[in-house]
Amino acid sequence: MYTWCSRRALDAGVPAVPVVAVLFCGAGGVLGCFAGADAVRWCVSPGGWPVVAYLAVVATVAPYLLWSRGMATTAPVVATTLALAEPLTAAVPAAVRLGEPVTGRLAAGGALLGAGLALTAVLGRLEARVAQG
Repeated sequence: MYTWCSRRALDAGVPAVPVVAVLFCGAGGVLGCFAGADAVRWCVSPGGWPVVAYLAVVATVAPYLLWSRGMATTAPVVATTLALAEPLTAAVPAAVRLGEPVTGRLAAGGALLGAGLALTAVLGRLEARVAQG
């Protein structure tokens, strides 16, 4: 849904910043309804603010602005496929740098993501060849 809404707004000429702002504020409002009091207290605590700011700006807003700008020149199917690789790009550094355990589920998920990305690349090339004649 995010990809579809983003692409329609970008195709209509809306700049990336307002697109991301509106979609994330809407999602935040919906998710905020489910946040417990403990989550809210933690976020507004003195130690919580720097973490919230980092997660908001560095881990969320900046990547999605880049993604939205890239999506203006990329097909939605490609953009969505690349976005689905995000969990893998988070899990690998977590295992390598932070020592997170690589479980069987994590390895299977990574293998499935890799296979899906490879299949998408192969099918994309085949589709391009068929279109060329």
